[in-house]
Amino acid sequence: MQEAIGKLWSQLSFWKLVLTFFLLLVLRISWKFSRIWLEIRRLRSYGAEPYFKFPIGIFYLLFQYEQKGDTMGWNKALAREKPQVRLIASHFMGKIHLQLIDPDLIKDFLSDQTRYTKSDATDLPSLIFGNGLVFSEGKTWKRHRRAISEIFRFDFLSSQIPTIVDTAKELFKAEFSENNGKKVDILTLYQRITGTLIFRIFFGKDLQNLDIEGIKPTEYITRIITLIEQNTNSLENLLFGLPGVKLKLFERNRQLFRSEQNFKAFCLKVIQERKKSQNSAAKKDLLGLLLEYQQDNASNDEGMSDAEVLDQFMTFFIAGMDTTGHLLTMMTYHFYYLPKELQAAILAEAEEISKAGIHATPDVLNKSELTNALMKESLRISIPTPLLFDREALHDHFIGDIRICKETRVNCSFVSNHYSPNYFKEPTKFNIYRWVQGHEDFEHNAMKNPFVFVPFSAGPRNCIGQHLAMNEARLIFSTFISNFKYQLPEDYVLKLKVGFMYGPAETIYLDIQNRKED
Repeated sequence: MQEAIGKLWSQLSFWKLVLTFFLLLVLRISWKFSRIWLEIRRLRSYGAEPYFKFPIGIFYLLFQYEQKGDTMGWNKALAREKPQVRLIASHFMGKIHLQLIDPDLIKDFLSDQTRYTKSDATDLPSLIFGNGLVFSEGKTWKRHRRAISEIFRFDFLSSQIPTIVDTAKELFKAEFSENNGKKVDILTLYQRITGTLIFRIFFGKDLQNLDIEGIKPTEYITRIITLIEQNTNSLENLLFGLPGVKLKLFERNRQLFRSEQNFKAFCLKVIQERKKSQNSAAKKDLLGLLLEYQQDNASNDEGMSDAEVLDQFMTFFIAGMDTTGHLLTMMTYHFYYLPKELQAAILAEAEEISKAGIHATPDVLNKSELTNALMKESLRISIPTPLLFDREALHDHFIGDIRICKETRVNCSFVSNHYSPNYFKEPTKFNIYRWVQGHEDFEHNAMKNPFVFVPFSAGPRNCIGQHLAMNEARLIFSTFISNFKYQLPEDYVLKLKVGFMYGPAETIYLDIQNRKED
């Protein structure tokens, strides 16, 4: 009897211990989220729009609005309905999450990134980008930025125009010949063009005749991007971050790591083979210039390893292929619904650019006023990067008059200003004349502050490839519409979602017809 009582008591003691641990855990979580709620409420007095939702905060809204057809729908609606809001104060799990809206706050944040580091939310993408410009920090970032800045000069960008024109013509022709212009996935086609371009600009040659596991390199990297999206949104990543993905419990985890290793091994082999044959008379493609920089700085702290050269390529390839591909897709979509007379005027500019061909110059591109306006309005309405990667505060400090506590995650809601009536009249309306100086619809208010319209970020860590991207967009789009007419399905309804980029949730298929067939 005593033995049974003792056994029962020991069991009760065990469950008491478990219950005590559970209650302490609940109290700790409750206290943590209570402090978050109080801090979010405090920021209301500084012009913040507070949003608290246990446990994932602002991301609950993003998922909710994605189901409604636009992941960034709440940010856009908030900007229209409450244009006085300076920032969004929310949280993700147990950390404060701020999205800056006020252009002056954005300026302060972007002007000094030394106060922040990348958050653990970026661990998975940084697995692919490595120490490229997007995710490197401190001295490494400064060293890489100086190296790339020396290369990305006006003469280098201008020298790439023939490559852009020839590649666009070649791949448009191949697509039309292969599928007779029927049911063309336009985003995939644009990504194929921009991906091939990155290979040719970086390596100086087309690597499409090579393959990785029987797949062309541009298609292989598209698969990696899809795997990044799948793993980023997976339960194991949301709960445990990169360590949860590294457990490789699911096939998507194993595929990501296998694909990433195979692709990097493929590119590293190309880089090392080039080093063996590199000479001063070689064509100065991006890889050649980086290797030349590597050699010139081998004996000092400015040097760059082969792995770092590879990281720069990964950064340029993924960012350059995907952002420009999404921009071109949205330009194509919006152009289709413009009034006929405006389409004709943009087509006339496109034909001038197309006529110049490989001899087109930046001056020719810059004078194409309506094409530039179409590009900017497409960036305003459906910017491929409506948010940055989160940055995490290293210590307590101020952004303007807002106190930022250590470990607070900070971001910029660029898309909010794009839909704010403070800067854009009828912000939901697609109107390219907002960007045409001298027109009655020209948006003077938006031009007064350079941190209102920031499609390529700003400050020291702005997109170093933005001028190359804009040249590509204008040349590829002009080549397309000057050679082809196209039609969207009558029942297509544009829905937008945030994946690796912000773009169409459902594939846009076009039926394309060669203009010469008329």
